[in-house]
Amino acid sequence: MTGLPSMPLFVDDYEAAAVHLTLEEDGAYNRLLRLAWRMPDCALPDDPAWIARRLRIDAATYRRLVAPLIDEFFSREGGRIFQKRQVREFRYVTDLVAKRRAAGKRGGDAKARRRKSEVRSQKSEDGCGEEDGPGMATPVPEHGADDLVAPRPTATPAPTGPPLLREAGDDPPAGTKRASPRRGKRLPEDWRPSTKDRDFAAKEGLDHAEIDRTADRFRDYWTAKAGPSAIKRDWAATWRNWVRGDADRRGDGARDAGAVAARPPSRQRGPHRARDRPGVGSVTEAAFRVLAEGGDDPDLSG
Repeated sequence: MTGLPSMPLFVDDYEAAAVHLTLEEDGAYNRLLRLAWRMPDCALPDDPAWIARRLRIDAATYRRLVAPLIDEFFSREGGRIFQKRQVREFRYVTDLVAKRRAAGKRGGDAKARRRKSEVRSQKSEDGCGEEDGPGMATPVPEHGADDLVAPRPTATPAPTGPPLLREAGDDPPAGTKRASPRRGKRLPEDWRPSTKDRDFAAKEGLDHAEIDRTADRFRDYWTAKAGPSAIKRDWAATWRNWVRGDADRRGDGARDAGAVAARPPSRQRGPHRARDRPGVGSVTEAAFRVLAEGGDDPDLSG
């Protein structure tokens, strides 16, 4: 068996070469071609008895029917018989299949490497281990941080608490790979704030009803939003920012209302006539009365 399940047949070429064959001869010739195609070298042993057994015919039928076909269409070399055109197609198909298998193997290897890298990165982000260099991995406690682990002195036993984090802005140690960024995801449609999320909102001044209403608006907004901006790496952090924004807006509104209420009537918005200001009308009227009576200039300084 060659492992090639299909044999190409160029119908026009076949008919042109075998048009003179009888139906019986055409069937025998086609049977010889199929038998040769299944051989490793696409050739049959030059052995009439072997061929007769494979074709399930007797010696007389072989001499009458098969031998003339072999003499007309096949070649002999090294104790084998073969059809030259069929051998060319056999080699072409064999080479094509080998190339496709090699390409598939390369693609499969590359996919496996990518998958292995993604699994390693995910484990690293989950605190299951970090790569310190090619072929080396440092175990990290399950409660490990998402960043690189700071090196510890070899003489000091490893602490039982969480590993230390690098200071912000520090470069990683030489030969250490940076952790791959964690991929984001959309907010689940059935999202509800966790107990920790509700506690944070309560600390920001929201009561139970306000937390529920804020959570509904948060879920409806992000599940309806489309595009890359709707994909977040940390939805808990997004919730905290959302709650802070609500708290800031409530605080700004309360401050604006208090400022308006505390503003003096003389500085409140709206048109004000001079007579509404304390003392202005009375001083002006006193001046006119003095002038009408012929008295001295009134003292308008108040």
